[in-house]
Amino acid sequence: MEPLPFSPRTNEGLDNTSGEEDAAEEALRFRVVTRKDKTPREPPRLQHVVDKAVAWGPTIMPLSKVLDDREREILDMERQQRKDIEGVRDCFTIQGVLSTGECERLVQAAECQGFEYWAEEAHAASSTGSISRSHVAARANHSYRSAYTLEVEHPDLADLLWQRVRGCVVQEVCFSDDDPERFERDLDGTWEACGVNSTFLFARYTSGENFGPHTDGCTIRDFNSRSLWPMVIYLNTPEKGGETVILSEEQKGLPLKTDEAGRFTADAECVVYECKPKIGNALLFYHTQMHEGRPVGSASVKYIIRTDVMYRRKEPLFTHPTDREAFALWMKAQLLAEKGETDAAAVLFRRMTKASPKLAHFYGL
Repeated sequence: MEPLPFSPRTNEGLDNTSGEEDAAEEALRFRVVTRKDKTPREPPRLQHVVDKAVAWGPTIMPLSKVLDDREREILDMERQQRKDIEGVRDCFTIQGVLSTGECERLVQAAECQGFEYWAEEAHAASSTGSISRSHVAARANHSYRSAYTLEVEHPDLADLLWQRVRGCVVQEVCFSDDDPERFERDLDGTWEACGVNSTFLFARYTSGENFGPHTDGCTIRDFNSRSLWPMVIYLNTPEKGGETVILSEEQKGLPLKTDEAGRFTADAECVVYECKPKIGNALLFYHTQMHEGRPVGSASVKYIIRTDVMYRRKEPLFTHPTDREAFALWMKAQLLAEKGETDAAAVLFRRMTKASPKLAHFYGL
């Protein structure tokens, strides 16, 4: 994520600014970016923070109605196969994560529940053609990403998928100064794969809809548990288009281009790999890997599930209850800052520094 543009308050001529206020302002500048170098490593993302309701998966799509015992036996016999993508570090596909029947029933259940446009403001701007400042930004969002989504919390599906992919994922990863490409301050140490994220984002892309170049965020449960490898599961095979394009690091330093329809896209020279959607297969990559969802072809549709492989730190840090409380405050403050609510975020950052001076020091506050 990019640091939030923020001009801290100053008290010229005064010398009574508290250490807590200084720490809060520093935290607002620091925000999510915890790499040793504070240089942004990706172009600005044109998305808003969007709060949407989360459906309870076991109710709207119970596994008893999704799974077929015969299909399950076939999958268990064939086992899932991993194929590494040449020239891209720790990027790979897994074949046969879901059966064709399972994919079709998941799509049907998602459609019955109903999809919503990912950003209603962008949808309204696109439909009305309004030229107000907020709608100009929203229309830019529409050109950057156009999709309908449904968020589902489904622990049962997460457990099932973990049983199927656990032998194919990156089992263990170590972060240190020796690997500056990936090192982030709060990732220090060795992490092991422990499951699939139980929060699933179902997405539907129809003719011409796309997702411009971007990197994925993390799901952070606590200081010692988070997602590191996003997983895209294809629920159908579009007749045309909809490829997931893996991009080189060079794209992060380049401006985005636009195609003939005004949609944001990557520089053609930065395309490393194109993954064609195939029903039941999955694509995985490290979360800072830049990628793009190509427009879906005419009269076609693409359905996917976006989730993650979760990891836990082998030697946990900051496990005291006060440290855990402070980290929760840190996360809430960052979310507020992401939404532009800097005053409310500053209050939580101050509370965080009080709750755990050690954690605040760890973050350089």
